[in-house]
Amino acid sequence: MAQGPMSIMILGAGGLASELRWHLKEIEPLDPNYRFAGFVVTGREYLPTSDLRKQVSVLNELDMLEAAVVGVGDPMFRMHLVEAVVRKFPHARFPSFVHPSARFDTETSRLGEGAVICPGVIATVGVSFERQCYVNYAVTVGHGTTIGAFSVVNPNATISGDVTIGKQVLIGAGATILEKLKIGDGAIVGAGAVVTKDVAAGATVVGVPARPIR
Repeated sequence: MAQGPMSIMILGAGGLASELRWHLKEIEPLDPNYRFAGFVVTGREYLPTSDLRKQVSVLNELDMLEAAVVGVGDPMFRMHLVEAVVRKFPHARFPSFVHPSARFDTETSRLGEGAVICPGVIATVGVSFERQCYVNYAVTVGHGTTIGAFSVVNPNATISGDVTIGKQVLIGAGATILEKLKIGDGAIVGAGAVVTKDVAAGATVVGVPARPIR
């Protein structure tokens, strides 16, 4: 007997989760294995729209969770949320999602569990999108670059070739990272910053050229 599609929940109930639902609406017709099942309130304050309010559940009250995708823009919170889900629902799946308009070389690139690649993303060859990273609208990624686990790249950022972005990194909208640089775990690159040097783990850099906030 054929099984029906797997129910997928969006973990989050704020603006990014709403955007992700819009994103998934365009993926669902191309992938019949999953169907949207609602949003989950994740424990932080949020301002749901009237439409969201009708579909929201509380994570701790769920009896089961088949599959989930994370719609949260805070890298550290993404990690903690996934860890909480794995503890409660060890068999839940975290499928990766790529919008139909995104482009990258699938033969030489890697797509980790739960990675989300949004509309208009252009990556070239040998790119590694690690576990649970979120690459937002119209980001460009050069050859041989790694975007680390749970990292979030905001819209219109430009990441050059052979860049290494660590785990739980936040890249601001419109930021530019030059070739062969390393961004350490937990670092933050401010919106519009132009990064010309390596960024230490946990550092926050802003400006043109980007400099650490003291």
